[in-house]
Amino acid sequence: RTDSVARPFITTLVMYRDHLLLAIVSLFLCVTVVARDDLRSKATPSWHPHRANHQQDLQDEGLDEVESAFMEAVKAKAIDNTIVLAFTNWGDCQTLMPDNFAQSMLALNITNYLLVATDQKAKTYLDCRGFNTYYDERLLKSKEERMGFNQDLSSGYHLIALKRFNVLSIVIKEGMDALFSDTDVAILQNPFPKLRRANLDLQFLWDGKGPIQPKGMRGEGGGELQSNAGFFFARNSPAVKAFFAEVDKEMDFEAKLRMNKRGKFNDQEILSHSLEPAFLKRRRVTGLKWKLLPRDEYVNGWLVKNMFKG
Repeated sequence: RTDSVARPFITTLVMYRDHLLLAIVSLFLCVTVVARDDLRSKATPSWHPHRANHQQDLQDEGLDEVESAFMEAVKAKAIDNTIVLAFTNWGDCQTLMPDNFAQSMLALNITNYLLVATDQKAKTYLDCRGFNTYYDERLLKSKEERMGFNQDLSSGYHLIALKRFNVLSIVIKEGMDALFSDTDVAILQNPFPKLRRANLDLQFLWDGKGPIQPKGMRGEGGGELQSNAGFFFARNSPAVKAFFAEVDKEMDFEAKLRMNKRGKFNDQEILSHSLEPAFLKRRRVTGLKWKLLPRDEYVNGWLVKNMFKG
């Protein structure tokens, strides 16, 4: 009886021995990879929100080759030490957003722009269109990632939202002024004369609802600050450098916190929070002069939506 029960089982093992061997080998490899990553994570200094952000120690030593190559491209396109920066991907290209954005600037003879592609398809397409384009997949990684440590906790839009502020910090740190814009913007008049005359450190598109409150500080209902992370002008003043160093830390911390909890990463919310007087005081950012741009000249999405109601 025992033999009759065991025989089918042994026959099954023989029939599927190749599959079983493959499964065992796969399991061994997976365990090896997990063990290796665990050893690597233990060898990597632990990250803590009260420490400097994950790039800070290495940034103090200066730009690495990836950042240096990027800055060479930025300086090659800059005029009067000013660059217009926009991040874009293949999905944007399929909706022609970067085309409209670039063409609106070229129509005004604004040539000091750089479209930073986040994938090779976008780079190839934008090059074919003849636009100023830059692509290096390593640029969207931290220095630790480029050295082999896995720090990437986000993907897609979340990755772009986080990494673009890392990149912007590099540009500001290197002493350049920058107009940062999303590609769903059409520029109808040259904004630089007025932006420069304002003599402010930072000027943001207002993204709130209803009338702008006194001093342009809060939106309808007295909620959070409504600065728009998708369009702003930054001067390379000491206050701005200090501000974006702190924003960079905050973005990094919030991204890791929220991605670990599978929460929503909102760079705009973080940017607005960073402009709160209490945050600036706590992080010892002093002398920062900023404002929200007038809505009748810099139209936001809420206003456009309501213009076409009824």
